[in-house]
Amino acid sequence: FVAILHAMYVVVFKVFDNFSNSFLIERFGADPVEAGFMSSLTKIFALLAPAVGLVADCTGRVQPILFGAAVLGAASLASLAFTSLSPVLGMLGMSLAHAFLPVLLHAVLPTTVPKSKFGIAFGISEVLVACGNVSSNPAIGYIRDASGNYDGAVVAFFGLALGGALMIGAGCGFRTQKPTSRPETGNSFSI
Repeated sequence: FVAILHAMYVVVFKVFDNFSNSFLIERFGADPVEAGFMSSLTKIFALLAPAVGLVADCTGRVQPILFGAAVLGAASLASLAFTSLSPVLGMLGMSLAHAFLPVLLHAVLPTTVPKSKFGIAFGISEVLVACGNVSSNPAIGYIRDASGNYDGAVVAFFGLALGGALMIGAGCGFRTQKPTSRPETGNSFSI
């Protein structure tokens, strides 16, 4: 189930990024240069990804961190879809949520399956991401052509993000394996 959430959030962020420039021009009247600048804001917090992992490891509170990031992602999409607030706020919120969600969901995946199933779990996750990316781009194009704008696509992504936040909040898929002790190897370095 965590693989599905991971794929869903990767698709939401990546595909939104594909059409965000055009969306910002249509929805907020930005000129192309402004829209390009605002679209690039979704990448600004990507540099925090290693720090995100460190915070999660040090606190051991991955699920609450994921839930907070999921709520932020949904709220950011809601602000873009339903309000006339500056799109900069929504884009920065998306960037922060993007720094947390895919990274932590990918890291949590091996804690939800037996060690003997790590390969298949990661394989399934990657296939889900690829299928989502391949199918959602034409779907967004269809929504754009049918409605004349990208509003419906952003509302759909908001629905996915909100559904994901509710599932993370409910703890769906986060039953982890019992930790096993590792034998000492004689090294002073440990992971």
